[in-house]
Amino acid sequence: MPNPRLLALLTTLVLVPGCADSPTQPGVGDLPLMGTADRTVKMVPFKGTQTQLPADPTGIVCPAGEAAAKATAGGEATHLGQFTVVIFQCVHPVFGVWSKIDGTFTAANGDELEMEMDPLNPGRIVVFDPATGFESTGGLVIIGGTGRFAGATGYVTFRSFVDFAVLGAFTTLDGEISSPGSIKWTP
Repeated sequence: MPNPRLLALLTTLVLVPGCADSPTQPGVGDLPLMGTADRTVKMVPFKGTQTQLPADPTGIVCPAGEAAAKATAGGEATHLGQFTVVIFQCVHPVFGVWSKIDGTFTAANGDELEMEMDPLNPGRIVVFDPATGFESTGGLVIIGGTGRFAGATGYVTFRSFVDFAVLGAFTTLDGEISSPGSIKWTP
Protein backbone atom coordinates (compact mmCIF):
# COMPACT_ATOMS: atom_id res chain seq x y z
CA MET A 1 0.00 0.00 0.00
CA PRO A 2 1.37 3.45 -0.90
CA ASN A 3 2.58 5.72 1.85
CA PRO A 4 -0.36 8.09 2.69
CA ARG A 5 2.00 11.01 3.34
CA LEU A 6 3.65 10.55 -0.03
CA LEU A 7 0.21 10.45 -1.66
CA ALA A 8 -0.68 13.66 0.16
CA LEU A 9 2.54 15.18 -1.13
CA LEU A 10 1.46 14.39 -4.65
CA THR A 11 -1.99 15.94 -4.28
CA THR A 12 -0.76 19.51 -4.13
CA LEU A 13 -1.74 22.02 -6.72
CA VAL A 14 -2.33 25.64 -5.68
CA LEU A 15 -1.89 28.86 -7.55
CA VAL A 16 -0.42 31.99 -5.91
CA PRO A 17 0.08 35.56 -7.07
CA GLY A 18 2.56 35.62 -9.94
CA CYS A 19 5.50 37.87 -10.48
CA ALA A 20 4.79 40.67 -12.93
CA ASP A 21 8.42 40.61 -14.06
CA SER A 22 8.34 36.88 -14.87
CA PRO A 23 9.39 36.24 -18.49
CA THR A 24 6.57 33.70 -18.81
CA GLN A 25 3.83 35.85 -17.28
CA PRO A 26 2.74 38.78 -19.42
CA GLY A 27 1.18 41.88 -17.94
CA VAL A 28 -2.54 42.57 -18.22
CA GLY A 29 -3.42 43.97 -21.63
CA ASP A 30 -3.29 43.00 -25.26
CA LEU A 31 -0.88 40.18 -25.92
CA PRO A 32 0.26 39.15 -29.40
CA LEU A 33 0.15 35.39 -29.74
CA MET A 34 3.20 33.41 -30.82
CA GLY A 35 3.43 32.74 -34.53
CA THR A 36 1.36 35.65 -35.79
CA ALA A 37 1.52 39.41 -35.47
CA ASP A 38 -2.09 39.65 -36.66
CA ARG A 39 -3.71 37.99 -33.66
CA THR A 40 -4.13 39.67 -30.28
CA VAL A 41 -5.84 38.55 -27.11
CA LYS A 42 -7.16 40.58 -24.18
CA MET A 43 -5.79 39.19 -20.89
CA VAL A 44 -8.03 39.23 -17.80
CA PRO A 45 -7.49 38.09 -14.18
CA PHE A 46 -7.91 34.42 -13.31
CA LYS A 47 -8.42 33.56 -9.62
CA GLY A 48 -9.78 30.54 -7.84
CA THR A 49 -9.58 27.96 -5.10
CA GLN A 50 -9.80 24.20 -5.08
CA THR A 51 -9.88 21.37 -2.56
CA GLN A 52 -8.28 18.01 -3.35
CA LEU A 53 -8.71 14.55 -1.94
CA PRO A 54 -5.97 11.89 -1.70
CA ALA A 55 -4.23 11.00 -4.95
CA ASP A 56 -4.13 7.79 -6.93
CA PRO A 57 -0.84 6.87 -8.68
CA THR A 58 -2.47 4.52 -11.19
CA GLY A 59 -1.56 4.83 -14.86
CA ILE A 60 0.98 7.67 -14.75
CA VAL A 61 4.47 7.22 -16.16
CA CYS A 62 7.16 9.30 -14.44
CA PRO A 63 10.95 9.42 -14.66
CA ALA A 64 12.83 6.81 -12.60
CA GLY A 65 12.94 7.67 -8.90
CA GLU A 66 9.89 9.94 -9.00
CA ALA A 67 6.47 9.31 -7.52
CA ALA A 68 3.28 9.64 -9.57
CA ALA A 69 -0.19 10.82 -8.64
CA LYS A 70 -3.51 11.46 -10.30
CA ALA A 71 -5.48 13.88 -8.14
CA THR A 72 -9.06 15.07 -8.47
CA ALA A 73 -10.39 18.28 -7.00
CA GLY A 74 -13.28 20.67 -7.13
CA GLY A 75 -13.45 24.40 -6.75
CA GLU A 76 -14.51 27.74 -8.13
CA ALA A 77 -12.61 30.15 -10.37
CA THR A 78 -13.24 33.23 -12.46
CA HIS A 79 -14.29 32.35 -16.03
CA LEU A 80 -14.83 28.70 -15.02
CA GLY A 81 -17.39 29.07 -12.22
CA GLN A 82 -17.76 25.78 -10.34
CA PHE A 83 -15.26 23.28 -11.74
CA THR A 84 -13.74 19.87 -11.35
CA VAL A 85 -10.11 19.18 -12.19
CA VAL A 86 -7.99 16.11 -12.84
CA ILE A 87 -4.28 16.63 -12.25
CA PHE A 88 -1.44 14.32 -13.28
CA GLN A 89 1.78 14.87 -11.35
CA CYS A 90 5.32 13.52 -11.05
CA VAL A 91 7.42 14.62 -8.10
CA HIS A 92 10.89 13.78 -6.84
CA PRO A 93 10.23 12.65 -3.23
CA VAL A 94 13.70 13.61 -1.96
CA PHE A 95 14.08 17.02 -3.58
CA GLY A 96 10.40 18.03 -3.44
CA VAL A 97 10.35 19.32 -7.04
CA TRP A 98 7.77 18.39 -9.66
CA SER A 99 8.85 17.29 -13.15
CA LYS A 100 5.27 17.18 -14.46
CA ILE A 101 1.94 18.81 -13.67
CA ASP A 102 -0.85 18.56 -16.24
CA GLY A 103 -4.39 19.62 -15.38
CA THR A 104 -7.75 19.59 -17.13
CA PHE A 105 -10.26 21.94 -15.50
CA THR A 106 -13.87 21.23 -16.50
CA ALA A 107 -16.55 23.91 -16.08
CA ALA A 108 -20.14 23.02 -15.19
CA ASN A 109 -21.18 23.25 -18.87
CA GLY A 110 -18.40 20.84 -19.95
CA ASP A 111 -15.97 23.40 -21.42
CA GLU A 112 -12.40 22.40 -20.55
CA LEU A 113 -9.31 24.47 -19.76
CA GLU A 114 -5.89 22.81 -20.13
CA MET A 115 -2.80 23.76 -18.10
CA GLU A 116 0.70 22.35 -17.81
CA MET A 117 3.66 23.03 -15.54
CA ASP A 118 5.88 26.00 -16.33
CA PRO A 119 9.39 24.49 -16.68
CA LEU A 120 10.88 27.81 -15.50
CA ASN A 121 8.73 27.79 -12.33
CA PRO A 122 8.08 24.11 -11.49
CA GLY A 123 6.07 23.06 -8.48
CA ARG A 124 8.24 22.81 -5.38
CA ILE A 125 7.87 22.35 -1.63
CA VAL A 126 8.64 25.57 0.23
CA VAL A 127 7.68 24.56 3.80
CA PHE A 128 7.62 20.99 5.14
CA ASP A 129 6.59 19.69 8.56
CA PRO A 130 6.62 15.86 8.71
CA ALA A 131 4.06 15.95 11.51
CA THR A 132 1.43 18.15 9.86
CA GLY A 133 1.97 18.70 6.14
CA PHE A 134 3.58 21.05 3.67
CA GLU A 135 3.14 24.06 1.42
CA SER A 136 4.09 24.11 -2.26
CA THR A 137 4.16 26.73 -5.00
CA GLY A 138 4.74 26.85 -8.74
CA GLY A 139 3.49 28.06 -12.10
CA LEU A 140 1.21 26.72 -14.80
CA VAL A 141 0.86 27.74 -18.43
CA ILE A 142 -2.64 27.76 -19.94
CA ILE A 143 -2.37 25.87 -23.23
CA GLY A 144 -5.92 25.91 -24.59
CA GLY A 145 -9.12 24.02 -24.08
CA THR A 146 -12.54 23.37 -25.55
CA GLY A 147 -15.68 25.48 -26.01
CA ARG A 148 -15.12 29.05 -24.81
CA PHE A 149 -11.55 28.10 -23.83
CA ALA A 150 -10.49 26.96 -27.32
CA GLY A 151 -7.23 28.78 -28.05
CA ALA A 152 -6.98 30.15 -24.49
CA THR A 153 -3.58 31.34 -23.29
CA GLY A 154 -2.31 32.60 -19.96
CA TYR A 155 -0.32 31.93 -16.86
CA VAL A 156 -1.34 30.92 -13.34
CA THR A 157 0.66 30.56 -10.15
CA PHE A 158 -0.43 28.21 -7.40
CA ARG A 159 -0.01 27.76 -3.67
CA SER A 160 -1.08 24.48 -2.05
CA PHE A 161 -1.38 23.54 1.58
CA VAL A 162 -1.38 19.79 2.20
CA ASP A 163 -2.74 18.52 5.52
CA PHE A 164 -1.47 15.05 6.45
CA ALA A 165 -4.33 14.64 8.96
CA VAL A 166 -6.95 14.60 6.19
CA LEU A 167 -4.62 13.63 3.31
CA GLY A 168 -6.05 16.47 1.26
CA ALA A 169 -4.97 19.84 -0.07
CA PHE A 170 -6.34 23.35 -0.38
CA THR A 171 -5.05 25.38 -3.32
CA THR A 172 -5.31 29.00 -4.37
CA LEU A 173 -4.95 30.10 -8.01
CA ASP A 174 -3.93 33.52 -9.30
CA GLY A 175 -2.94 34.65 -12.76
CA GLU A 176 -4.20 35.78 -16.15
CA ILE A 177 -6.16 34.13 -18.93
CA SER A 178 -7.12 35.34 -22.37
CA SER A 179 -10.63 36.75 -22.15
CA PRO A 180 -13.10 34.10 -23.35
CA GLY A 181 -14.28 35.17 -26.79
CA SER A 182 -11.52 37.80 -27.20
CA ILE A 183 -9.42 35.83 -29.66
CA LYS A 184 -9.94 37.69 -32.91
CA TRP A 185 -8.14 37.40 -36.20
CA THR A 186 -7.39 40.75 -37.78
CA PRO A 187 -6.65 41.15 -41.49
